[in-house]
Amino acid sequence: MLWCSWPVGREPLIGIVRQQEAQSQSCFFKVHESAMRTSEMAALVHRWFNQTGQFDGPLLPDGWFGGRRGEAGGSLNRVESTRDALLLYFDQDTSLRFDQPGHVFVENSELVFDGYARATLRWKHYGGGPNSPYYAKRYDSGQVRLMPPLGTVVRLSDAGG
Repeated sequence: MLWCSWPVGREPLIGIVRQQEAQSQSCFFKVHESAMRTSEMAALVHRWFNQTGQFDGPLLPDGWFGGRRGEAGGSLNRVESTRDALLLYFDQDTSLRFDQPGHVFVENSELVFDGYARATLRWKHYGGGPNSPYYAKRYDSGQVRLMPPLGTVVRLSDAGG
């Protein structure tokens, strides 16, 4: 049995390509799955925000951040993917971190994060200034959802949507 491995950062981008390339090399292909998966998740997050521009929420496992839809939300500043985490940075000093993220998908135009080991929402209170403290809420299960602005329909295609 021959194992093939690619270094992190040089993996093929699509799972089907990985399988075909592994078969053509007559070997069993092993790649750093979490690094690959988080980069694909980050790409999906970018595609979703390219269509929505901003979000309402998040809707956390224990309810709406800010109390109800429309009370919180904003726009995406950047997304980072590491081997074991997906990090979303928003305006207004707010971020979401998913450790060992399981699934990211779009359902009814909502961006859904599910199956993570831990999700952490970090924020500063609105108007607190640069020296105000950060607050954090952690979740070990449940879904986190970002809602598109009311009336926005998200349609992502396999072609890059």
